[in-house]
Amino acid sequence: MNEKMKKNTLLASVIAILLIICCTFYLVSEKNKKSLRDKILIKQNISTGIIVKYTHGYKSIAKYEYRFQFNGKDYYSNSSSSSFVDNYVTIGNTVVNKSFPVIFNTEDPDLSKLLIVPDDFKEYNIPFPDSLNWVKEVLDK
Repeated sequence: MNEKMKKNTLLASVIAILLIICCTFYLVSEKNKKSLRDKILIKQNISTGIIVKYTHGYKSIAKYEYRFQFNGKDYYSNSSSSSFVDNYVTIGNTVVNKSFPVIFNTEDPDLSKLLIVPDDFKEYNIPFPDSLNWVKEVLDK
């Protein structure tokens, strides 16, 4: 085999390995996401949560920290965007100190999901409320 052919083979191998790693990461991420959804839906309830903090995390991924109450106890959690080009990043900090629905498991309220954008509501088969139409307007800008 000549030198150019060896380099091409090596490059193809590296690309294949990176592709396998990326696919594995994506599949594990989707499984965890579905797993959370399934766990919440076992004994679901909805409460009102308040976003207390917005940060740009690793690789500009948006992260919202929120608080909600259930049975007189405060629970804190976070919702993160899945990439740096999704709706959470678009909305940014315009939602800090605002109220949004939180769907959670009544047996384990730490299993919760903040519902901000239409896709969040769709994921749980919940109609998007008219009171949050302003979120759609921010996304459409």
